[in-house]
Amino acid sequence: DAERHLTIISHFKNQTHIKKGDIAHLARQLGVKRTVIYRHIRQALKPRLYWFLDNAISKTQARHQLTQIHETNTHIHSLSNLQDRLSTYYPAQFLEHAKGQHDRLIQCEKYFHVLTLLGEGGHSYTDLAATTGKTVTNLKEWCTNQTRPGLLNLARRIPPTPPQPNHQWLPLTMQGRFHPTHLIQVPTTITNWTQIPPVLQQLTPLTNPTMTQWHQQFGPIPQTGAFAYLLGNLVSDAGKITPHYTTTRLELNLSKNYTWSKDLGDAVCYYLGHLGIFAEYKRDKRKHRWRSQNSPLLTWIKHICLGLTPQELTTYTPINAPWLLTAPKHIRIKLLQGLNDGDGHVLSGHLQLGNACEVNASFYAELLSTFDIRSSKHNRGVIFESMNGIVHAVELPFFLHAIGRQEKAEKIVTMVINRFLHSNEPVPQNVAKEIQRLHRQGKSTGKIIELIYDKHDICYYGKRIRNIIRNRYR
Repeated sequence: DAERHLTIISHFKNQTHIKKGDIAHLARQLGVKRTVIYRHIRQALKPRLYWFLDNAISKTQARHQLTQIHETNTHIHSLSNLQDRLSTYYPAQFLEHAKGQHDRLIQCEKYFHVLTLLGEGGHSYTDLAATTGKTVTNLKEWCTNQTRPGLLNLARRIPPTPPQPNHQWLPLTMQGRFHPTHLIQVPTTITNWTQIPPVLQQLTPLTNPTMTQWHQQFGPIPQTGAFAYLLGNLVSDAGKITPHYTTTRLELNLSKNYTWSKDLGDAVCYYLGHLGIFAEYKRDKRKHRWRSQNSPLLTWIKHICLGLTPQELTTYTPINAPWLLTAPKHIRIKLLQGLNDGDGHVLSGHLQLGNACEVNASFYAELLSTFDIRSSKHNRGVIFESMNGIVHAVELPFFLHAIGRQEKAEKIVTMVINRFLHSNEPVPQNVAKEIQRLHRQGKSTGKIIELIYDKHDICYYGKRIRNIIRNRYR
């Protein structure tokens, strides 16, 4: 068809007009119908081969396009290159089981196959589309470097330079599912506190008016201290960690019944800001509520630092972080304070401190033992076994931002000293009668101890209170 078209064009190329009988004569000569020649001459129809030639991509053009594509893709040429690059990316392990991941890999495989065919030259976009099941428009966008599969979009943003041994690249922020930004190097396992400071040094604290206000309110704190306190808060039930794909956010809900709740939540946000994570207060009529941004760093902290999978919660699953027990003392103090501000409690009447860390009771008890504080499991948590331990804990201090609880803890210490001073003194008659009256009102022994101390500045053992109730006192 093309050869015949060239013969027809050549026959008439020097003529200004077509003579009568020329078309019929040429038709007989070529053995075709006159309508064929009419279409080529009068309608300017071209053979289909010309269309294919016009749409075919030459080797020179293909080579130029491939060079640009490879540069944009940071020289990821194949599926194996892609998987090698993803292996250096910390969140990639969560992509493996994500919905649609198999289809995304197939898309990448088709993409690289198209690039191989493009390099051969001579193929049209229609040919390439037919081999992949994609539309011609999709293929043109692929071959002209306008778009690429989402997984490749992710991989090309991962630095081509491998991280140091036993480390992976971690994005600090995500702009969409496949657009990581601000990547840092993080360890794949934590066995010692010394691995943490190099990670923190790569973080940039937030700078905004709110952070300046909190700095004036709570004072300066090093990143290491902020990090340790947040670990404790994450382990406690106060901070709920919510996973979302490859990122995690922290949600903090506190009662409005305590005057210090608002300060505690703001302090947590202040410490998050030291790690470059934004968090803000959410208005709620029933409770104080804060929520952080979705952060891959929080996913890494929960998974690598605390030994939990993204779906596990500290409410039901104990952490696996023995390395924290060997951290420097000032770090362990911040960790303990974060735990106590979240789940700690003070039983003034029983002169007792403890923590409602039922699931992580063993870890909490081991942490206390690093301060030479003896404790034991009790009901849904841990309580102290000795008054010396309580005194030592209060001096740390035991609570940092739960000010009301710290004041109660300090009150316990003064009550213990007072009880020792009055242990051999007789019970005044009026105090004994008041103890019996409180008992008749249904007050517990612990509550009676606290009420008598508050009113008369006298503290008695629980056994002595019970003897007074039975009229056995002196």
